[in-house]
Amino acid sequence: MEKGGAAMTEDRMPGGEALLGVFDHVYVVNLPERTDRLADSERNFRRIGLSHDHPRVTVYPAHRPSERGEFPTIGTRGCFLSHMGVLERALSEGHAHFLLMEDDADFASGFGTLMPQLARALGGRDWGMLYGWNPARYGLPRTEARRIGWNCPLSGR
Repeated sequence: MEKGGAAMTEDRMPGGEALLGVFDHVYVVNLPERTDRLADSERNFRRIGLSHDHPRVTVYPAHRPSERGEFPTIGTRGCFLSHMGVLERALSEGHAHFLLMEDDADFASGFGTLMPQLARALGGRDWGMLYGWNPARYGLPRTEARRIGWNCPLSGR
C-alpha cells in the first residue's frame, strides 16, 4: 500500500506494515523521565512488528510546564503543548497523514487484522482525521459506541 491512504494491494499485512501504509509517520508523546512508559510503548510496538527505532517512528519529548497558566491543570497544558508541538513538527516535515499517540496507548488485540481492514476502508478516500479509541475502556457497550460513531471514525475534508 502506498502511504497516505492509497489502495492496499495485499489482502493481509502485519499490523505495523498496515499502520505505516496509512500513516506517513508515527509520533509517540513521552515525558523523558517516564522511561517505564517508554519501555511499555516499545513492547507494544514490537508486538505489531515495529519499534521506536524505525525511521518513520519518532518519540516526541512531552512538555512539562511549570505552571498551568489558563488551563485547568498543569497536565492539561502540557498535553496541549505536546500535541501542538507534534502537529507543528509533522507539518513542517511534510507529513500529510501522521499518527499522534501517547506513550500509554496500546494496540488492540486483533490489531493485525483490524489495521489492514481500516487501511482498505481508507483507501482512495480523502480523509482529514481519524480518531481511534476503545469504547470498552470507558465502559460503553459496543452498541452505544456504534450509536455515537464508532463505525464512522473518519472526518472528511
